[in-house]
Amino acid sequence: MALPTQPVSGRKNSRVRTRRFPVVDPLSLALPFNGNDAAAVESHKAYIAAKKSTLESSNVLGRINPSDFDVMFIVGGHGPMQDLAVDPDIGGLIAAILGDENKILASICHGTASFLTAHDGNGQWLFKGRKLTAFSNQEETQASFAGNAPWLLEDRLRLAGANYVSKPAWTPHVVTDGNLITGQQSTSAQVTADAVMKMLKVAV
Repeated sequence: MALPTQPVSGRKNSRVRTRRFPVVDPLSLALPFNGNDAAAVESHKAYIAAKKSTLESSNVLGRINPSDFDVMFIVGGHGPMQDLAVDPDIGGLIAAILGDENKILASICHGTASFLTAHDGNGQWLFKGRKLTAFSNQEETQASFAGNAPWLLEDRLRLAGANYVSKPAWTPHVVTDGNLITGQQSTSAQVTADAVMKMLKVAV
């Protein structure tokens, strides 16, 4: 697990590479977002508690060596729209992983917002013309978040030049384009993970 760098308080446009601790979005533990299944919520809480030491020992993106990893899997939630979409370090990691055909770059839901930071040496966006998916405008509207979002991910990806494809809201959907694997939303988590595992076996 890795997190973005932490802005330095009081210093404009300045960042230091200090460790940050991930927190759980309260909505992730709300009953309506878990099929009103109280047991599922308690199971999630227990899992998070069991991973406490891992969550408290996260790495800093700027200190990661992409050669140490076979897969980069970027998860969603609205957080990436605020931090990873503008993070100064993640673009280089994405470029390194995507540029190595023996590695896999995967994302799901809003995690794909991080792709907006990745460019080649000539400033060309690395995902121009690439087939991918992410949280759709239809899903943003149905989840009632569209009105509060400063921008919509589907719109931004299309505008940047991606070949964005989607299925009807909340339908499990995964797209594979070379060593790039993307899932549309949280209900696509399993099929996206399955696609990554399938590709790993092929690579082996």
